[in-house]
Amino acid sequence: MSLADRSDGILETHVQWDEVEKRMQEAFGTTATFGPNKSVKNIGEGNGFMSRISLINPDWQNKSEGLPDSFVAKICTALTMVDSSAQKKLSFDTDLVIEKILQMCATGHNVEVETYKIMEKYSEGRIPLPRIYASRKFSDENKTKGYLLMEYLPDLTPCHIVDNISIDAMKKVLRSIAIWQGIGMKMTEEEKSIYSTTFLSDDFCDLFAPQMIEQFNDKLQSFCGEEHSKLINEYHDLMIESCSKENYMKLDALPDKLGYKKVFVHGDLWSTNILWTKPNEDYEIRAHIDFQ
Repeated sequence: MSLADRSDGILETHVQWDEVEKRMQEAFGTTATFGPNKSVKNIGEGNGFMSRISLINPDWQNKSEGLPDSFVAKICTALTMVDSSAQKKLSFDTDLVIEKILQMCATGHNVEVETYKIMEKYSEGRIPLPRIYASRKFSDENKTKGYLLMEYLPDLTPCHIVDNISIDAMKKVLRSIAIWQGIGMKMTEEEKSIYSTTFLSDDFCDLFAPQMIEQFNDKLQSFCGEEHSKLINEYHDLMIESCSKENYMKLDALPDKLGYKKVFVHGDLWSTNILWTKPNEDYEIRAHIDFQ
């Protein structure tokens, strides 16, 4: 079984209800149990492809004070990517690419788990984050069950790439960036060791190997038709040149070449990886998520 296989757990993942119940009991020091009317809803559909974002209503029985009425389980899985690829009639027909994607899923999840711990340790509440109740990383003994159990933040408003935000809202984002780059300078060498500084040359050159570019080019040709063939072929040649191992190694080495100190970054910072509210005409940050 792998992260690309369906199972009988929450939203067809390998993570079971009883494990989530136990972890929440441990997190809150309670003997309350999930009830017969517990429910789950996929609230992340259409956003991202390496997890299922599950809004859980536990229907607490013998509920004690302080227990959340609902919470989010971010479950690492490749099912979203598999389903999306099937809908778009894409195929990953090389074992190397499939293995690399599953490896990136697991590695990315483990990095996110550790990043929330580091943020909690160093940020002193200066960066808006959801509260993490419990988590489980992948390991040699655990290949299929990786998750984060976290606070559910209601009344959010999506902010897409085409939406505008104010200068004041952007300043708050920039402040968060400055804080976590500063955190990177305080981290121990052991804490830094989980983060890759050769991500592009280690991973992306396999994902964008020539055979994958050829496959994608064929899909574009069939979708766009003969009238765009010349433009698509130019794009194909540019991709082959840009996605070479040599070019990715140059990009990974760019900070050293320019004399810049490497800093701690989000890894995937754009508007949909920030949770926003909109109490008036402007967006306000509620929390940063999806560190990679």
